[in-house]
Amino acid sequence: MDCLTLKKSNCKNCYKCIRHCPVKSIRFSGNQAYIIGNECILCGHCFVVCPQDAKQIVDETEKVRVLLQSGDPVIVSLAPSFVANYEGVGIGAMRDALKQLGFYDAEETAVGATIVKNEYEHMINEQQRDVIISSCCHSINLLIQKYFPAQLPYLADILSPMQAHCQDIKRWYPNAKTVFIGPCVAKKDEAAFYEGIADAVLTFDELTRWLREENIELRREMDADENSLARFFPTTGGILKTMLQDNPTYSYMAIDGVENCIAALRDIAEGKIHRCFIEMSACVGSCVGGPVMEKFHRSPVQDYMAVSRFAGKKDFAVDQPDAAFLQKTFAAIPRKNQMPSENEIGDILRQMGKHTPADELNCGSCGYNTCREKAVAIYQGKAEVSMCLPYLKQKPSPTTLSATPRTVSLYSMKS
Repeated sequence: MDCLTLKKSNCKNCYKCIRHCPVKSIRFSGNQAYIIGNECILCGHCFVVCPQDAKQIVDETEKVRVLLQSGDPVIVSLAPSFVANYEGVGIGAMRDALKQLGFYDAEETAVGATIVKNEYEHMINEQQRDVIISSCCHSINLLIQKYFPAQLPYLADILSPMQAHCQDIKRWYPNAKTVFIGPCVAKKDEAAFYEGIADAVLTFDELTRWLREENIELRREMDADENSLARFFPTTGGILKTMLQDNPTYSYMAIDGVENCIAALRDIAEGKIHRCFIEMSACVGSCVGGPVMEKFHRSPVQDYMAVSRFAGKKDFAVDQPDAAFLQKTFAAIPRKNQMPSENEIGDILRQMGKHTPADELNCGSCGYNTCREKAVAIYQGKAEVSMCLPYLKQKPSPTTLSATPRTVSLYSMKS
C-alpha cells in the first residue's frame, strides 16, 4: 500500500528527507523527491522532517465511514499510546467519543499485546531458537524483509498486537469489522497486506480531525485498571517490562531507532549475538515516538510518564488462543537495485569533481553519508550529479563567465 504520498507543489529541493531516511529509499528526479515503494520501510521519518509538509499520510477516514454504513458492528482497536496523545483522557472517555462517531465499541490494543507477550514467553521457553526478534513493529519487519533477509529466521513469526487483537475481536464478533487507531504509518501497510484482520487503520491525527468535524469533545477523565500491564507496550522496553524474563539461558534487551536496529542486525549477521530476545522498535522511544506523535505532539518524557501512570501491574485477563492461531509468515522482499562496478563508481565520482580521495568530502549536504553512496545512488537513478553542493560551488556559473570579459574591458577603459 502506498501509505505516504508526495504533494509535488510543496517539494522544495531541500534533500532533508533523503538526509533523514535511514535506508535512503527516496529518489530525487526533476527537483522532486519520490519514495521508492519496494525499498521504503514506512518509518515515517520523511513525513516528520519535511519542512513543507510535502509528505502526506494516506487518509482512510472515508473508508471507515463506509464500514460504519455497512450495518456490521465496527469495533476499534485503540493503540495504548493514545493516553500520551490525548492528555488526561482514559479508555472510557475514548470509548464514549468513538461511539458518538458511530463505532459499536472500542477496546485497547494492549489486550492483543498481552496475547502476543504470552506467545513470546512460550517461544523462549521452548528454547529452540538462538536469537528471537520481536515482530510487533511493522517497520522493523520490513527492514528485515528488505535489507536483512538472511535474518528472517530470527524474526518471531507471531502476529503483531494490532493483528492479535483484531483477530480476537472477530473471534467474539464473527461479523465485526475492525479499525486500528494509533500513531503509526506502517500499520496501514500491515493491515492492507495481511487482509481480513484489521479492516482499516486511522492515525491519531485523522481521528482528531474527525472528532473536530463532528464537534465531539473528549472528556478529560482517567480510569484505573490494575490488570493492564501491557499498556507499557508503546514505550522502549515496554514489551520486556511485561515479560517474566525468567529464562536464565537468554539475555533480554530493547533497541529503538532504525540506525540502532540496523547495527544490531549486522551484529547478528556476523554471529556476534546469541541466546537473546531482542525487542526492536523503529521509532526512538518506541510507539510514543511514532511519526504522527513526533510530528504533532513531541514530548517523549511526558508521553512515557502518561503511559506509566495509566498502566497497571498485572496482565489483562485474556483467553489465550492456540499458537497456530497466532502464526504469521514473513517472506523476503527483493529490491530491484543493481550495484555499479568500481570503475563505474569512479567515473561518476569524476563527474562530481571527485578526482582523488581527498576530493570526497563526505559532507552529507546531498543527503547521502558519503560521496561513494551518492555515486551509487546516481548509478541507480535515485540521485543527480547536481545534488552535490561542493560540485555546484566549484563549477563556474554562466553569470561569472559572461561578466569576466566586460569587467576587464571596463578596467582597461579607465586606465
